[in-house]
Amino acid sequence: MIQERLYIQTAFLQYVPVIMAGMMLISYEYSSLSKRKNLAECVSAIENGYQRNLAYTFYTLLKLVVVVFVLFTALLIFTFREFVFNHPDFLQYLLKSQFIYYFLLPLVSVLIGIVASFTRNRLTAYLLILLFFITNLDFGHRLMISYTGFLGSWRDHVIGMFNLWPKGLSWSPLNAYGYSAENYLIIQLLFWVAFFLAFVFLSVWRKRKTVVNTVLSTLCIALTILFFFIHISPASVVNMSDGINSGGFDEMFYWGKPQREKTASIEISSYDLSFDIGRQLKADVIMTYSNPNSEPFYLTLYHGFLVSDIQNEAGQSLNFQQDIDIIEVLDALPESGKLRIIYQGSAHKYFSNDQGIYLPASFAYYPRPGMNAIFDIDHGGFKPLISLNDIAFDLAIKYKGKVYSNLPEVAENNFSGSARGISLFAGMYEEELIDDVRVIYPYLDINRLPENDFSLNVKPLLDSEPMFAETKLVIFIPGMNHPSPYESFIVLPDHLMLRNGLEIDYGLESWRILSGKRNLLTTLIIREDSLESFQYRYNTMVAQIEELPEFEEMFKEDIYYRLGVIFEHASISEEEIIKTCHSYINDNSDTRSEDEFLTWLESKYLNEES
Repeated sequence: MIQERLYIQTAFLQYVPVIMAGMMLISYEYSSLSKRKNLAECVSAIENGYQRNLAYTFYTLLKLVVVVFVLFTALLIFTFREFVFNHPDFLQYLLKSQFIYYFLLPLVSVLIGIVASFTRNRLTAYLLILLFFITNLDFGHRLMISYTGFLGSWRDHVIGMFNLWPKGLSWSPLNAYGYSAENYLIIQLLFWVAFFLAFVFLSVWRKRKTVVNTVLSTLCIALTILFFFIHISPASVVNMSDGINSGGFDEMFYWGKPQREKTASIEISSYDLSFDIGRQLKADVIMTYSNPNSEPFYLTLYHGFLVSDIQNEAGQSLNFQQDIDIIEVLDALPESGKLRIIYQGSAHKYFSNDQGIYLPASFAYYPRPGMNAIFDIDHGGFKPLISLNDIAFDLAIKYKGKVYSNLPEVAENNFSGSARGISLFAGMYEEELIDDVRVIYPYLDINRLPENDFSLNVKPLLDSEPMFAETKLVIFIPGMNHPSPYESFIVLPDHLMLRNGLEIDYGLESWRILSGKRNLLTTLIIREDSLESFQYRYNTMVAQIEELPEFEEMFKEDIYYRLGVIFEHASISEEEIIKTCHSYINDNSDTRSEDEFLTWLESKYLNEES
């Protein structure tokens, strides 16, 4: 089945460590042949004998690398012979992955073996080979973490250079993305090629200090430094693991960090966006805004996207500060006008790189008005940040492949239209039009093919559920690193994003609660199940306000504090408060945010008492 095709590639990639170990050993044994047969003096007696011997050795081993690459690549393509040539993007992905793991990595292994042959004895050589092999194991990574603290902020960069094997093989592959074959991996391996070539040419230079040998040695050293700094520059990386920089890292990042949230009157009526997506997302965004109450100007943008400049309509740069996910424009602004924001970066869970794009409209990858808390610690996921009104979008994307969006495409990778938000996808997708509904799905996954999932599971709900009356697009999204309920099922008026149709009933019920009313429901449940726990959280907030009055405003935004004050001082009974809250939660037509509802509750019942 097509669904199994990436698992076939998994089997090939699982042999990469074996190929690496074998190539290092073969390279060392062949390179040290002249030493073992006492031919070193004979080689030295020939004019340029040392260089010629090294060149011939490398040439012979390079032919072996080419044979390995061609053999395994031909075998892999033969396995996909009935499928791969109908999907050029999949063929390109396979060739690139094979080039990384079955050409560049064996080439690095050959150079390691050659360099190891420069040592005086076999034991030292084998120890060097073994040490380099161990650095790619989880055990080796833990050792390096334990003993490289002196490197400070450079530690993760240095350790990351040794992570050469295929990533995420123990996870279910992302059918629309594949395994990691991003350009940064090519740069990483080119660093090691240049690094070990520098040792080879320095060895030659020690024998003959010629201009050519000096230039070659210097060039390899310069390339090593260049590739290192290119590799460590920011990039959008898909890391299917539970470690640092993985999709699950956001939960660790937000733990213990207060997220600010405040209702604002700022509205954005249009976006003119220009994206350049390669190693990461580079954005140039012009927004038309209105701020009728002249409130402090706040915007929300995921912290992985770093703003470099904010300009007014006259092109003048404005003072601003970016704190976690909140941007505050410090200079005074007119009540309405335009702002230009230039930023670049990436996210851990939602990716935008040369291999694929996954940027749902619910995620703050472009600036949103106001101060919003976007991450839910309890569920380990990003809360949907969706406009309550249609917004005009014009989007131009510079990207090597086909990009899919919920907006109409007016030119190649250019989109324009009105919507509550804009979702972007790229990778190994196909699109079909079924009964005026666009269906975008990963063609590698047989279970997500329209006839197997959309027609059987999704379409009946679209026809029967009123909230999908305007839905014109259904997208089957990747399952990134333990996706939370927020991230498995995402609903906007014009499009629906889901992992699979089998979960659609559960996803719909979860979405009705999670889309903006999740915290209030959870807090009420905690109070009903354990009044002591609720009271403890409320008392903690009261104590922190007394101890840290400079943070009083922030503490008073906490939902436990706000509900606690309402329950303690409201002019109506607790039963009436709970009933009012549940009525709000269960009313799909009530689109007020939690903050707006609590503000209404406070003004209606606390003010009456006072």
